[in-house]
Amino acid sequence: MNSSYVLEYGCKDAGTTCSTKGIRQVGKALSKCCMKELSNDIKVVMRTCRENGMLCQLNAGTNLGAIKFNSVLPWELDADISVHHSNLTAFDKLKSNFLAKNSGFTWKSYQGHVNLFSSNWKVEVYPHVLVNLSLPNLSRTIIEFDGEYVETALSPGLFGRNLYGKEIYQHVQHWSVIAKKDAWDIYSGHVKQFPRCSTPGHHACLDKFKPDGNLIFKEPIL
Repeated sequence: MNSSYVLEYGCKDAGTTCSTKGIRQVGKALSKCCMKELSNDIKVVMRTCRENGMLCQLNAGTNLGAIKFNSVLPWELDADISVHHSNLTAFDKLKSNFLAKNSGFTWKSYQGHVNLFSSNWKVEVYPHVLVNLSLPNLSRTIIEFDGEYVETALSPGLFGRNLYGKEIYQHVQHWSVIAKKDAWDIYSGHVKQFPRCSTPGHHACLDKFKPDGNLIFKEPIL
């Protein structure tokens, strides 16, 4: 077999689901196909922004996934993308692009932000004053994300550290799972283990991994 080809099972082939009642449960990692589904949604949004001359950026946990895994976090629950606060109206004009035939998205506007929904995922697009406008002689910061380069914050690691605190390279599940107030709450260093798996012994259980000090998951050495 040609070594340049990578074969992956889809969710249907793997017999799994990306719904909250399926694999998206406390203490479990997402299946590969679910991560791929979310990363594709993110890349479509970022590509649409770029093709229409608008600067969008990865934010919050989506930026964190990019700097730690070059993809989405294996325990992600949604996606976060920012536009400059002065450009939200311009983003609204892209609605027809996302609702085009076969796009797979539905659109819901709220006061101050937009949610794009695919079959199983939500992509939140909201204004943020920290989004960097295209300034003269300033190149956009891009980061590798699931095989493509997409825009993100200047110094994305520092941006994540300033947002979540100095322990950003420790693995921690979604803020809603560990009872934080919101996505902007600082992650303290006391969380030293993943939540107990909802189905002990399942192959997707995270609590068998050590969350601190190892960016790639490896079986613990006993």
